[in-house]
Amino acid sequence: MLYVKENLQKYFAQNDYWLLPVMKASFAFLCFFTVNLHIHLGSMFANPLFSLVAALLCSFLPTSAIPVFGGLLILGALYKTSMELLVSSAILFLLFALMQNVFKARYAILIAAMPLAFYLHLPFLIPIIAGLSLGLASIVPVAIGTVVYYYLTYLAQASPSVSTKDIAEMANAYADFFTKFFSDRTMVAFAVALTAAVLIVFIIRSIGFDYDWIVALLAGVLTEFIALFVSAKILNVSVSWGNEILSGVLALILGFIYVILFHAANYEATERLQFEDDDYYYYVKAVPKFKADQPS
Repeated sequence: MLYVKENLQKYFAQNDYWLLPVMKASFAFLCFFTVNLHIHLGSMFANPLFSLVAALLCSFLPTSAIPVFGGLLILGALYKTSMELLVSSAILFLLFALMQNVFKARYAILIAAMPLAFYLHLPFLIPIIAGLSLGLASIVPVAIGTVVYYYLTYLAQASPSVSTKDIAEMANAYADFFTKFFSDRTMVAFAVALTAAVLIVFIIRSIGFDYDWIVALLAGVLTEFIALFVSAKILNVSVSWGNEILSGVLALILGFIYVILFHAANYEATERLQFEDDDYYYYVKAVPKFKADQPS
């Protein structure tokens, strides 16, 4: 695996000028296509061609453009379904953007990544990676992305009922939609568990001891289960533990592969150095990386 990693790194370094746009476009298309596949709004914006065009535009823009284009595609799909849902969704998306800005959070791409992770049954993976590589600034987009996923789920369920022409039925449908969404305790439980995992993983990874990334990975997955269990008990919600355990195991396996690819440190060969100048004493801990041609 180390040999594959080193060759991939060399290949990417030599071809990043075209690989990076392709990766952004591929990720964006996967996000847009998956969302359209699950919310079933049935307008022309649900056509994969629109997702492809939006993904190609995202390839030349910052990654923060991906959730923006995703939101625009959803709003476009709502145009023929329900103007009321379009307006309310636009307001909600604007509030999310303001939250991202107020907290000076970065990594807006996580807002798009979280719904995709939920649809792929891997919600536990993104907070682990975010805590390991992105830091505390990723807590807000992880939380927003979780709320967006649940909003899209309710949107898919509500679209047929709010399309009725009967005003009374439509009013009841809207009231039921927003009441269920804003009172969804399962959404709160998952948001608490996933953001807690980001925090714990970041804290452990930042301490800087031997095998800190592996310990942070294990602690992050454990935190997700404990926080979800406690939140579910406090909020009195039922959780499909079979699915969540499977998701946790997959997150653990994929997270371990991520650690090997991005933090393959040979702690057994650690060296500690000490030197000084006129003003400071320096204590340096040097941990070499594993190389494909060196024995592990």
